[in-house]
Amino acid sequence: MLTTIAAIIFSALTAFVGAFQLALGFGAPWGEVTLGGRYTGGLPTRMRIAAAFSAVLIAGFAVIATIVAVYGGSRPAAIAVAAIGIVALLIFLISDL
Repeated sequence: MLTTIAAIIFSALTAFVGAFQLALGFGAPWGEVTLGGRYTGGLPTRMRIAAAFSAVLIAGFAVIATIVAVYGGSRPAAIAVAAIGIVALLIFLISDL
């Protein structure tokens, strides 16, 4: 029960952070509140790509945490598939940069 509550809280928090990163990736003018305020307004294109990449990575972490919380150790294949999927996506995204 406590594990499920922790997973729900984690998923909610990661959804917030992921949405923030996704908004940055789409050009939200929040450069002052990220990366130590290095950029004013929207982020440059390269940093927008990095923010979108971060959003995907954060979503993957939330999926894995939710699978572990719901199924525990009873579904190692599901955890492995999710982890391998994230790694494959990362390789694909990095290779395009």
